[in-house]
Amino acid sequence: MTNHTNADWMKKMSATIGPLKLNQIVLPGTHDSGSYSIADTADYSPDAPNFVKKIEQISTWLANLIKPIVAGWARSQCDDFKQQLESGVRYLDLRTSLHTSSNVMRVVHAMYGCKIDVVLTSIKEFLALYPNEIIILDFNHFYNMTTSSHQTLCKKIIATFGNLMINQTQTPGITLNELWKGTGRVIVLYDNAISVKDNPQLWSENSIQSPWPSTANLTVLKSKLGKELPNERKDQFFVLQGILTPDATTIIKGLIPFSKNPSTLKALAQQVDPAFMKWIKNDWSQDNLNIIICDWVQFSDLVKVVLSLNLSTSKE
Repeated sequence: MTNHTNADWMKKMSATIGPLKLNQIVLPGTHDSGSYSIADTADYSPDAPNFVKKIEQISTWLANLIKPIVAGWARSQCDDFKQQLESGVRYLDLRTSLHTSSNVMRVVHAMYGCKIDVVLTSIKEFLALYPNEIIILDFNHFYNMTTSSHQTLCKKIIATFGNLMINQTQTPGITLNELWKGTGRVIVLYDNAISVKDNPQLWSENSIQSPWPSTANLTVLKSKLGKELPNERKDQFFVLQGILTPDATTIIKGLIPFSKNPSTLKALAQQVDPAFMKWIKNDWSQDNLNIIICDWVQFSDLVKVVLSLNLSTSKE
């Protein structure tokens, strides 16, 4: 059951964070936010690993047989969108594809998850209950999408949120107090230049830096993240990705019976998240932190750590 204590943390901390710019506030986020919805029997999506696509070409039977294994490495979260937001998460990482056979837009991470409608409806319902919270939706990977598909999705986003959308004329340098004077509560980053040009409600991906550490090694991860932290705050959002990316060796080792090797992304995250939280608190608490994401956020102290940083870190 989700703890609702942090459901309206931005409102509760308004005296402290209200005068701050959005890119000065530390925001907890989730990596591959919609992947909680991936079932063991889900279809493979266009972003599936190449080895999976090759297996599917060779043998449908074998491809179906390994689906539970692939799903275990595809699910980056376990809470649904409502639960993530109620726990305090304010940044959602969204990857979208048009399902080839059903022609329905879904979230993806190697396999198809829930419909995009679920994302949008969940957020709108949350904001109806907690109208002072600010949410960032980052549509940063698209697969199997045509110009028409983008037009359809953009219309759906705009129709869902209406005046809750923060227009692209604003920047990450706007303060919470300024936003609270108006109706805008949702920032939608959208990685398609034509769509952003045609729809002033959408923000360009130029508004955010989100370097991918791309490593399966914990020591390398810390080194990369430490180097990526910006020396100064630019008029952009910055995402610190506390995630390990499993490579073929990691996955193969996970198949060894009775070993302590992680065999799912959940098991890998349980090794990474405690270390990542220590780095944030002990090494980077005085740095230019903004958006921080991890896998399986429910099993981490990310929200607790982030809220503590917002209370204790002096902002300039």
